[in-house]
Amino acid sequence: MRCAKRFIIGCLMTWLALRISAGDPQADFEQANRVLAEGKFAEAVRGYQSILKSGSSAALHNNLGLALYQNGQLGPAMAQFRLAERLAPRDGEIKANLRLARSKISKSMTVDGMEGQTMSLNEWALLPLGAMWIAAGCWFLSLWNPRMGSVLRGYAWGAGVLFVILGGLAARAIVVRYQEPDLVVVRPDAALRQSPFPEAKSILNLAEGAELHIENLRADWYLVRDPGSDRTGWVRQDVVERIPVR
Repeated sequence: MRCAKRFIIGCLMTWLALRISAGDPQADFEQANRVLAEGKFAEAVRGYQSILKSGSSAALHNNLGLALYQNGQLGPAMAQFRLAERLAPRDGEIKANLRLARSKISKSMTVDGMEGQTMSLNEWALLPLGAMWIAAGCWFLSLWNPRMGSVLRGYAWGAGVLFVILGGLAARAIVVRYQEPDLVVVRPDAALRQSPFPEAKSILNLAEGAELHIENLRADWYLVRDPGSDRTGWVRQDVVERIPVR
């Protein structure tokens, strides 16, 4: 019995030690926000990046983007704003920060039409799924309640039509999402090259924060298309950050 108590106490102490060493992400986030407000941008960047090791959120990516932007790191800031937008596509502050970053990258860049979708792909997927469950529920209820059968089957058919419509819209959203640029240049020494080799001839010097489309992948290189110049070439993976599809 005493051995069991010692074992339980040992486990509790170990858990408590791990909790203390891990820290409180919310408290760390608030501390990083205070540092950002004080204008200590490099320190704020380090604070937000430390929190990212234990998880991510739209607010965390957005605030890290703000700290990077104020610290003069435009490319990494753009990547963080893009990541934040994927997690919270309807957030007005994130969209405003993204527009500001894009306008700084190129004065001639047209930001109209570059706005991301207002719903994530997960949200789009839930809409037809919900309609399908409504259709199935109404159909099975009609079998259990013959007196309401005709009405419930009508609802089931209506939900089935809605499922087809929403499924088509969701498929269109997926196509549009995959057409969005999926790479962000995060270093000022990025160059578009003719072939996937460091010594290959440079086609174009890429602006930090520029957004690119992936065409192919080979070893440590991406074959990309630059929407601004509509030119295609190879870029090293370590000078860009990939934005996951969500």
